[in-house]
Amino acid sequence: MSSPRRVLPQQSQPRTFKPSLKSLLLLPFRICNPPPSVGKVRSCSVTPMFDVRLEDILDRKHLPPLGLKDFEEWLLYVELAPENLYFILWLREYTVRYRRSKHLRDEARQYGLEWPTYSSRLAMFYARAKQTFFTPNSHYELNLPSDMLAPFHMTNSSPHPDPAVFDQVAIETQRMLKESLQRFVSAQFNNVGNNRVLCGLIGGTVFCLIGALLPIIYNFTMGQSRWSRLSALPGLWLGLSVLFASLHGVCLGVYIFGDLRQLRRFELSRPPISKPQPYRPRPVISSPITRLPVSPTQIPSIDDHTEDLAILPPPPAHTRFSFPSSRHSVPSVYSPSASSSDLSYSGSDGMIHISPAYYDPEPIEGPATSPGGIITLPAKQKSAFDDDDDDEENSPPFGATAAFIHPFDHFEDDDYDLNNPKRPLVQERQRVSSFDFDALPPPPAARVQPRSPQPRRPPYPIHSDSPKSTSSLQLTPSIMVIQPEQETPDKELTPKGFIRRIQSRCNINKWLVMTSSNSTTDLNEKVPDDLEKAEYERSNFPRPHPSLQRDQKTSNLKRQFKMVKAVPAFASPLTRVLSPVVIRGQWEIVMRSMIIACFVSWFTIGILLAIPVPKTR
Repeated sequence: MSSPRRVLPQQSQPRTFKPSLKSLLLLPFRICNPPPSVGKVRSCSVTPMFDVRLEDILDRKHLPPLGLKDFEEWLLYVELAPENLYFILWLREYTVRYRRSKHLRDEARQYGLEWPTYSSRLAMFYARAKQTFFTPNSHYELNLPSDMLAPFHMTNSSPHPDPAVFDQVAIETQRMLKESLQRFVSAQFNNVGNNRVLCGLIGGTVFCLIGALLPIIYNFTMGQSRWSRLSALPGLWLGLSVLFASLHGVCLGVYIFGDLRQLRRFELSRPPISKPQPYRPRPVISSPITRLPVSPTQIPSIDDHTEDLAILPPPPAHTRFSFPSSRHSVPSVYSPSASSSDLSYSGSDGMIHISPAYYDPEPIEGPATSPGGIITLPAKQKSAFDDDDDDEENSPPFGATAAFIHPFDHFEDDDYDLNNPKRPLVQERQRVSSFDFDALPPPPAARVQPRSPQPRRPPYPIHSDSPKSTSSLQLTPSIMVIQPEQETPDKELTPKGFIRRIQSRCNINKWLVMTSSNSTTDLNEKVPDDLEKAEYERSNFPRPHPSLQRDQKTSNLKRQFKMVKAVPAFASPLTRVLSPVVIRGQWEIVMRSMIIACFVSWFTIGILLAIPVPKTR
């Protein structure tokens, strides 16, 4: 029986900031003095590309929103695949523990001391990882081929193998993590949610209509000089700048007030942090509090009443407590005696008197008195006045995160000055404790799917001469099973029968049986033994086409990221962006949007200047 999962502590919101006039006055300084472009990759798109190393994220060298905790939240809430990050963190700590244990064993042998060959704690640490990451159908199973994970399921393997055994798994896992990291860095350049982006698009369009279209219409209507059409240039340039920046996730209305961003939806679901309170010393009590004398007769002995601690089933009828001083009776569903009775308490003598039995005129059977056991109550019908936000099924699956990865500490100061030599290190502000399997969060709700209780049959027949029974292969819900339809024995010499026979022979499901890229078995080879037949079924099971998997994964990422950014347009609080990479990226988006808007505006106004002035009568 598995032990119950530890209740994870609830994480609080990041520190929020409000726009101020001082930050607005610093806009020219921020425009002229951006952070240096470290790791920038040349690109022709509006959104820049930065080469952020995975090792720097794991070593906590980046500030929010590029910290290790932010990366975990991206994998947990957007990509729904945090197992790669957890495995790399476990492998790092396992390597340190293995080298430490080996060093202690070597030192003990040098001094002639007896030291155990295997460490029980290290073996348990590896066994938990094997159950978490390498076991099929586990919550954090690595998305790797079965032949790559097969050596870890051998019976003659070491209780805690050398970390070099995980090299191939680590390389493949880091490759997938680097792909996720590129998407994560590009997504952090957005400083607002979906609703605020829509407001920016509407605002940019309104600026173009009012600032550019109205002067042009007035010029052509009144027949003024063509050079007066240049008055539409500022409005058109401003509107296009807001429009282009909003299309790439940056709202200029937020950017002009500082390096801020709106909180994500999973951050809004957390409680806000409280302000630090001043320290107030407690008053010192001059005289100590004396203990009250306790008589030994007042303390009942547990050993004397051990036999009286049996829990008896309740009677079928309800009982009540009756007090002499009051005429009202309090119903009770529990009676210490086997027979149903009323208990009355007398305040004068302190004794309990048993009164005659009392029965309800219409007895009601409950869960404790019904012969059928627990009664299942009908589900509550949803009224038209109920709020849809209270529905737990429609709520997003924003659960807890890993407790050993601590969030950034915002309690040191209001501003993290990068140029201050006395500032605390970045690693000190975002700590990482020892890896704890019990502190792992529950899997994302979108990944938890009910497993089929009935085993599925393989998609192709396997003939065996021996009548031995083998355990059927349990399939994961993510695998698409393609069953070929059986050919209909239609022998009618009619046009419809001929068409049905052609369709059954040209069924495409017969040819969609694909093997994995790393599989070495052949579909046509014979399988002699039962164990080899199970491995044969596992390695040659049909899977969707890789292009369909990529398209589905891209659509899932877009849907999850859109859900994460579904925050109110103006009611969502703002937090500070501390990472120089994100600040530089937002600056690049704003500058490139303004430059592109300037070229488009001059091109449009140039075409309008070439139009002659219409003659007015």
